[in-house]
This record gives sequence, C-alpha cells and structure tokens, in this order.
Amino acid sequence: MSLAVMKCGGSFLRRQDGVHVIRTCVGEVLKRHSRVVVITGGGEAADLVRRWAGWWKLADEDAHWLAIEAMGFNTRVLAAAAFPEAPLAHTVEQLIGAGERLVLAEPVELVRDAERTLGVTLPRSWRVTSDSLALLVAAAVRAEELILLKPRPVSDLAQAISERVVDEYLAELAARYPSVCIRFAASGTDSAPG
Repeated sequence: MSLAVMKCGGSFLRRQDGVHVIRTCVGEVLKRHSRVVVITGGGEAADLVRRWAGWWKLADEDAHWLAIEAMGFNTRVLAAAAFPEAPLAHTVEQLIGAGERLVLAEPVELVRDAERTLGVTLPRSWRVTSDSLALLVAAAVRAEELILLKPRPVSDLAQAISERVVDEYLAELAARYPSVCIRFAASGTDSAPG
C-alpha cells in the first residue's frame, strides 16, 4: 500500500480556483498511490504570525508554533471547503493506521509527534516553513513521495531552492531523508516527470 504526502500552499486558499486545483492534484496523486495525506501551508495566516512576531518581539519558539497553528486553521478551512468526508489525523500513528484513501494532517500535535518519532528537533525559525514540516511528516510516516503543490511550475529541488520557492531548510532535510522522493506540482498538474 503506497503512501504519499501532498503539501498544498496556503496561497491556494485565497484563489477562486483553489479548491478545484487542490482537488485535481489530490486526484492525480491518488492515481499513483493508494493513500494520500494532505498538509496545508500557513498562507496569509502564517504571514500574519510573522508580522506580529516582529511587532511583539515574540520568541522564536512561540512564533514557530503559532505559524503551525495557522497551518491547522487552514487545514480546517480546506476540510470544510473541499474534503468534508476526510478525517483529520493528529499523530503519526493515526496517519499510518488510517484506512481512508485521503487524510488531512492536523499539524500541531503531528509535528511534535513526527519530531519524537524521528528523534529530531527542527530549528524554531522562519528558515523552516510548511514545506520542511511536510517532509518531516513524510519521513515519519515512511511515505514514498512528497508532492509540493506550488502556484508555478518547478522542475526540481535545486531550482525550487535557488528561486526561493521552498524554505532554505528543506535541502538539509532532503539530504537526511533521501528515501522520500520530492516532486513538484503546479496548478493541479504534476510538473515532474513520471
């Protein structure tokens, strides 16, 4: 039974066609995998956390977890708008044991559990965004593939890093967890070669 993790950028939630794009991409991923876990980025909610963290001089640890809570907010919005039948998973065990083909990741407890499962602690800084968190979860649940849904085509990780389409910490995690194949999708169409 193959498992993929798909991370959709929070920016898709503010697009008129965002729900359609995400549903289409999930459908494409389900053609190649028997199960998919969807992780939603923080988008505008995380941007608000970033601004407030600067204004209020929040500690990095606090800003980190507030940004992850923003991802959780967006996950619940996506669940209500696009996948009301999909369960929310809070732990690695729930993700691994879920029988459903589609599961949405509730990130706050899940990221803590993934760190415990893998014995790592990610930096508490803006160097780490939902892209790295998605790879952490993919490694913890032993997913074969991580698909990063972006608003524009990206051919590979090197291009994504050089063009700042992903966070700078993702390369370090990719080197640590090479068993997870990272692919990119744009506008609901897989942009990586099959």
